[in-house]
Amino acid sequence: MSKQLTTLSAVFLYFVLYAPQPLLPVFAKAYNTSISQAGALMTATLIPLALAPLFYGYLLSALSPSKLLKYSMFCMGLSCLAFAHSDTYQLSFAVRFLQGLLLPAALTAITTYIGTHSSLNELQKNMSLFVTGTIVGGLFGRVLAGLFASVWTWQAFYYGLASVLFAIAYIIPKENDETKTQYVQLKLSAIVRAFTTPGVATVYVSVFCLFFSFVALLNYLPFILTALLDNPDELMLGLMYCGFVMGAVASLNAHRLVVKFGSTKRVMLLAYAAFLLATGLAFIPQLAVIFIVLFLFCGAMFLVHSVAVAEVNKRSSDNKGILNALYVTFYYSGGVLGSYLPGILYQNYGNMALLASLLVVSGLGFLVLWRLP
Repeated sequence: MSKQLTTLSAVFLYFVLYAPQPLLPVFAKAYNTSISQAGALMTATLIPLALAPLFYGYLLSALSPSKLLKYSMFCMGLSCLAFAHSDTYQLSFAVRFLQGLLLPAALTAITTYIGTHSSLNELQKNMSLFVTGTIVGGLFGRVLAGLFASVWTWQAFYYGLASVLFAIAYIIPKENDETKTQYVQLKLSAIVRAFTTPGVATVYVSVFCLFFSFVALLNYLPFILTALLDNPDELMLGLMYCGFVMGAVASLNAHRLVVKFGSTKRVMLLAYAAFLLATGLAFIPQLAVIFIVLFLFCGAMFLVHSVAVAEVNKRSSDNKGILNALYVTFYYSGGVLGSYLPGILYQNYGNMALLASLLVVSGLGFLVLWRLP
């Protein structure tokens, strides 16, 4: 299995994860649900991503990475067909939850394969390629979903996506001599040791607040824009996520910025401050302003995220598997709550209340990070 194939798999897995976002107003209308219930279609997929590091160990350790990825991509294709044929909110929610169960299995297979098939000199490059693939998938999944919904139907997008996933599953080779997937199996003593490592809990809380606010704004952005522009089409909503491309720029330049500024904490604080600034500027009800602000918003978030992952790993010479598993849990747990709770605020009190809540939460994360030893 080539690195190009693993990157391609990552791109289309993130199509699945983020494609519904620009379509949320369509689903709210089609299923006659509230704004927060429509937003929960994202929550459904993020919940398993948050819990996977805690419960997937025994399940995933039985399969080799190539087999795990092959089966996951095939099942993901089936789930896309099921989502396209769903005619109730409850079924759509269940399918999205199933996709959330499949995503960590597939992503673990990819990262394990990269880790075991890369030399020390190639590892950072190949991991960066993987991260870039997820960002590209997050961007184009949204844009293409909006395009298909505007020109044809949103169901047509999912038929096409299912076809691609089936094709990738078919061409992934079964490699019998592979090391089986190693997934962290958490123990209470290891968790306690992780939290007592100086600075680790501080980073966990700060990234929880960061991803809470990030997911919240991107999740309810289509509703904000629909109210602002009087029912824009889905393509315009999808294109508003173009700022996501700054995530790739930030991730690829994170190490260079740390060297330039001389401190990971300094880079994280500056990026977090930029994130707060972008959130504040989102109060301005102008389409062009919001479009430009999202570039800063996404770039700042991914810069904090990229540096924070490395910082957690530097804090301990061992126990890295546990540290990373807990990082993922805190990161996506922020997304779980951020994808739903701010929607309740928005539907009851409006745009300003939602943005104010994000400033409070991300401001708290900034203050916590400020105290990082």
